[in-house]
Amino acid sequence: MEINIPTIAWAIVNFLILTAILKKFLFGPIVNALESRAEAVKQNIDSAEADKMAASQLKAEYSAQLQNAQIEAQQIVATAKKAAETTKNEILEEARVSASKVKDKAVKEIEEEKQAAIQELKGEVSTLSVMLAEKIIGRSLNPEDHKKLVNDFMEEVGELNWTKIR
Repeated sequence: MEINIPTIAWAIVNFLILTAILKKFLFGPIVNALESRAEAVKQNIDSAEADKMAASQLKAEYSAQLQNAQIEAQQIVATAKKAAETTKNEILEEARVSASKVKDKAVKEIEEEKQAAIQELKGEVSTLSVMLAEKIIGRSLNPEDHKKLVNDFMEEVGELNWTKIR
């Protein structure tokens, strides 16, 4: 085998020309496409990181808003409980006052009825005593004798019985 220098030179020149043409028309656009693709990927990564940071910030804001809403809800519930307790106490106090008024009125009515019954009994006792005295004495009594007789009777018998009635 013989080495042919002109063929080798032509092969080297052809290789260099082919390399230059490939570099100019093939490698250049491929490298440019790869560089633009790498730049696009880098921009996508940067955009994703920015979106991730924005999402984290929104998440923090929503968490803060949620916490504030929970605190506000607790305050509303506490206020409602306090208002309900106040209303309950007011209703209970009104019921106590009303019951006290009803009781006082009933006690007053009972006392009035008791006094009326006592007066009626006193009247009947005095009438009966006058009738008894008239029968015993056999004559009619004048008003002064009547009063004296009633008073004497009441002092002797009546006061003992009236204290038992009361």
